[in-house]
Amino acid sequence: MVLSPAVQFIILLIGLGALIFFAMRGLSVIVMAPVAALLIAVLSGMDALPAYLDTFMTGGVGYIKNFFPMFMGGAVLGRIMQDSGAAESIARWIIAKIGARFAMLAVVLACAVLTYGGVSLFVVVFTMFPLGMALFKEANIPKHLLAAAIALGSFSFTMAAFPGSPQIQNIIPTQYFATDASAAPITGIIAGLVMWAIGQWYLEKKVKKYHNEGRGFVAGPNDYIPPEGADLPNAALSILPLLLTIIVLNVFKQNVAVALACGIVLALALFWKRLISKGITLERGATEATIAMFNTASVVGFGAVVAAAPGFTVFKDIVLGIPGNPLVSLAVSANLLAGVAGSASGGLTIALNALAQNYLAMGVNAQLAHRISTIACGALDTLPHNGAIVTLFKVVGTNHAEAYGDIIWVSIWNQLIANAVAIVVGLILLAIGSPIL
Repeated sequence: MVLSPAVQFIILLIGLGALIFFAMRGLSVIVMAPVAALLIAVLSGMDALPAYLDTFMTGGVGYIKNFFPMFMGGAVLGRIMQDSGAAESIARWIIAKIGARFAMLAVVLACAVLTYGGVSLFVVVFTMFPLGMALFKEANIPKHLLAAAIALGSFSFTMAAFPGSPQIQNIIPTQYFATDASAAPITGIIAGLVMWAIGQWYLEKKVKKYHNEGRGFVAGPNDYIPPEGADLPNAALSILPLLLTIIVLNVFKQNVAVALACGIVLALALFWKRLISKGITLERGATEATIAMFNTASVVGFGAVVAAAPGFTVFKDIVLGIPGNPLVSLAVSANLLAGVAGSASGGLTIALNALAQNYLAMGVNAQLAHRISTIACGALDTLPHNGAIVTLFKVVGTNHAEAYGDIIWVSIWNQLIANAVAIVVGLILLAIGSPIL
């Protein structure tokens, strides 16, 4: 029986809904992504076995091939920075300079510095939680706001907007648009500042509101607040591996795997004696990289089956048919697919695998396509089923009911607005013939 395009599209939505349903209930994406993919394949009339063994596996394995060195490098560098105390040293220095009066700004900036230096987002969460707790206790700020502060500093402007970031979301487009990590720097900086300003304004407004209501910090039974006077490396020395990573990537234009490797070598040289068990540190970093890699690769494999299903043609026609500049439809497609996947990097890969050549054929500027798609994937990816959000809430000791409303402001609304600003700024720069976008 031949199914109509409308029915095929509904089948696609059923499979996508199934994946979100599984993820929201804490089931492993590694297991459930192929289940959801097979559901789409069977209902669409595709051959189930080739859909899994060929389409799904090709998509997932291709993602691993392209990005595993980066996952490994970021996770190992982050683990060395954490176990040596270097990440904590940087964070403490920033917090000490800014102080409890500007506790929100201190946490956001500390997260931003670590993320922009290439430290894994998950490592930043675990590093900043105890330090943020100590600062929030001193400033008497409700601790559930710490989740939003970490999200703003880690999951937004340094991850997706600021040029030169070694985070994977900023690297993926280079594979499709022949760009580098510094693509469209003016557009990225302006969009990043908008993103940061909206998020910071919201958080400061919430702090003031809670203080006026007499609500303050209340520690949970399992919260850990680090003691003062810890033996940590010098902050200026601690930041050198992160600076080296950024310099090798953006000044010497080396592959991100090479840049991260340079950062790792320097970190090991500087902090070798501070690592109590070198083998365990490296093993933990490798394990964290592998888990994160396979989770995302499974989502990308699912996306490959989605893209091969007949219903995806309907989605593609809808997106490409959005009126106005093609950059708008590029932003919409990256946003929607990141939301469905619950992963910025996974959704971005799915979108660009399926649509990048279409946008280039439309004459879209590659630099702007890079920056717009990178910013776009960081908004709806933080829907409630996102793995990083679930982990963040568990670490902070809060929940969706208490803290997700703040995430909507600091990691969704601000990025959607910044994405629109980026499109306008980029098009203006193109129109006036600016040599730098």
